[in-house]
Amino acid sequence: MSPKEKQVAIGGFLVLAALMLIQFVVRPMNREIARTQALAADSDEALQELRALSAQCLALKGDLDRVHERIARQKGDAGALSVLETMEKECGLVQRNVPYMKPEPAIVADGYAQAKITIRLEGVSEAQMKQLLQRIQSADLPMGVRSLELRRSPKTPGLLDATVEVVSVTPAGKG
Repeated sequence: MSPKEKQVAIGGFLVLAALMLIQFVVRPMNREIARTQALAADSDEALQELRALSAQCLALKGDLDRVHERIARQKGDAGALSVLETMEKECGLVQRNVPYMKPEPAIVADGYAQAKITIRLEGVSEAQMKQLLQRIQSADLPMGVRSLELRRSPKTPGLLDATVEVVSVTPAGKG
């Protein structure tokens, strides 16, 4: 083989080696780098979601701790029924506005009793209704409105009739 043929053969071998290097080393490495980058981006996204969920969990735990504190610091044995009666008077509701307040037996679970009281209101103003609902939501006793049904009073134009279902939570055995 002449020196020129040797150079062409070596050149061909080098080109073939370079093509094989690109095909079997560089391309697979580039695919693996792209796959790893995609996994890293997905992992970052998942980490952000976990951080957001963790923050929500901590906020809910804080809310739960505050509810437990409110339950624990209840004064005396004032039950939800007597508290609601006081609130109604403070809102200017008289006996004719409240045909009935119907307490239902408490459901006891996990050391707490959940009492439900259904209140029927007739001929109340929007302001009285709003004031009563705000007082229920901000009461010292842990209570809240589970359901509310409002309708225009057929007897008195401009006033409302309502059925309010109030739920309160107390330590079991405490009223």
